Amino acid sequence: MDPLPDDHALSRARLFLDLADECTIAERTRYEAFIEAAIVFCRAAIHRTQKKYERHPGWQAWWDALKDPDVNFIRRERDFIVKERPGLRHQVIRVGVEVTLAADCYYYEHPDTRATDTLRRMVASTEKHVRDADARFGGSHTGDVTPRF
Repeated sequence: MDPLPDDHALSRARLFLDLADECTIAERTRYEAFIEAAIVFCRAAIHRTQKKYERHPGWQAWWDALKDPDVNFIRRERDFIVKERPGLRHQVIRVGVEVTLAADCYYYEHPDTRATDTLRRMVASTEKHVRDADARFGGSHTGDVTPRF
């Protein structure tokens, strides 16, 4: 499978997750901003795919059948981040353990799984659906960004 272009929304989401993983414990605010940016860009990939194919005759049935909990999480969380408040995530307090990276303190699903690892899975799931839409409806992921003049 060809990698997505650097300017694809999902590539940007991955970039922000990489940046989040580099944040020290003293950079928690920066970490939180990076994971929120990753969620927003992941949702942008879904929006762009919808915009590209919504007029295709088979689009609505495909879209309505999309019942992926990862995609649904991205949809909901992005809406909260953009419209209501900073994203919600759980924090772990590790007593007697020196923590150097912010990523070791945040999770969504389980305290032993970093929030960034959970979001990487969600980005991969979203990419699977974007590629499926491209294959079904005749596009390609290279058309993600409009030309700049």
